[in-house]
Amino acid sequence: MSFFLTLALLGCSESPEEKQKSGLATPTQPELSSTPDKPAQKSQSSNMPLTLDDYITQHQERDANRQDLAILFGTDLTLTKSDLDRFKGASYEEISTQFLSEESDFVRDLSHILAPPVPQEQKFTALKAYLETGKFTADVSKSITKAGSISYRLSSDNPINELIEIESKVHPELELQTRDYLNRVIYEVATVWTPEMSPQKCLEMAFTIMTSTRINKQRIQTFAQGDDSLLCTNLARNVLDCDTGSFVILAVAHELGWPVSLVMAPKHAFITWENEGYFDQNHYYSEPLTSYQNATDIAPEAIAQGVYLRSLTTDELRGLYYNNRATYYLKRSHSQTALTEKEANDRDFEADIQRAIALFPKLEIAHHNFGVSAFRKGDIKTACREITMALELDPSDESALSLRNNLSSCYP
Repeated sequence: MSFFLTLALLGCSESPEEKQKSGLATPTQPELSSTPDKPAQKSQSSNMPLTLDDYITQHQERDANRQDLAILFGTDLTLTKSDLDRFKGASYEEISTQFLSEESDFVRDLSHILAPPVPQEQKFTALKAYLETGKFTADVSKSITKAGSISYRLSSDNPINELIEIESKVHPELELQTRDYLNRVIYEVATVWTPEMSPQKCLEMAFTIMTSTRINKQRIQTFAQGDDSLLCTNLARNVLDCDTGSFVILAVAHELGWPVSLVMAPKHAFITWENEGYFDQNHYYSEPLTSYQNATDIAPEAIAQGVYLRSLTTDELRGLYYNNRATYYLKRSHSQTALTEKEANDRDFEADIQRAIALFPKLEIAHHNFGVSAFRKGDIKTACREITMALELDPSDESALSLRNNLSSCYP
């Protein structure tokens, strides 16, 4: 008799809320207010194309910057708002070293305009004004001044540090890239955020910035299939899924003092803002979590036991970190052909999954995977115990139910 065993992963599929509320607007790029005495320029002329040849003719002193300007103006050498997309989400350092050069004050000034996460219309207007007058517009000048006073980055007590340390045990080569990405996102959010912003605006703005911040010149793709459990390898592939994307928002929230936390749903994770609403994938819902429960088939017993739809504690969050690394070891074990390597990965999996369960006893997905792993190794006693526990926590786990029904030593 053969059994179909399913390794439970955070699936990050389209949420019921998205299906039912597809009419909700998608997040927009955060806007910076113009100053009272000098509103943002939105004249018709600011939308007119500007060719590089015409610009150099009018500003011959910039002929020495022709190479950098050619990059700025794009392949057709005509500056338009769409040309600025290739700089979107890049940091000042990336723009001044990878896209342009850092040899002149002129290029550094261009980088200051291109780097802040401001709307393309406003950025285009400011860029044209600078090219024509050599001065910053008031709104961009304000953004640069604010950014210069911010030193936000991962602090030593940020809980995401522990996640990075846990993952660096298996991918030390990706630690610096992960930290650099998080520091850039924190910095860019901090330059735009003000305490007056609503929870919705804060979370949508953070999502916009974290998905537009580039790694290796590529933008982040969100909510790919849940086949990669680690943040560091997600970022190396330029993707984020439901839990790794939530980890990024948690890192930002810790530095800015936002009262957010991570909540679990069956094979899913998302962010909730205390006493306000929740942010699931790319939408904010200004309603209680009970609305999520009502739109899904979550077992009432799982809600009653606190398995799903509640804020995780710090220890439980750590448990999720270990569960994700355990999942990595388990998948690597399945792909190994050498017995010694397979056994080493199995030992690492069991050590991590037991840590995860000790820190987060109600993490149903951890019990499920421990049971599947034990069954594959022939440890029927452990498999029965863990699959039974998974079903006690979430009776709707059909994969666990199927496995238990095929284990002769387990009884419903």
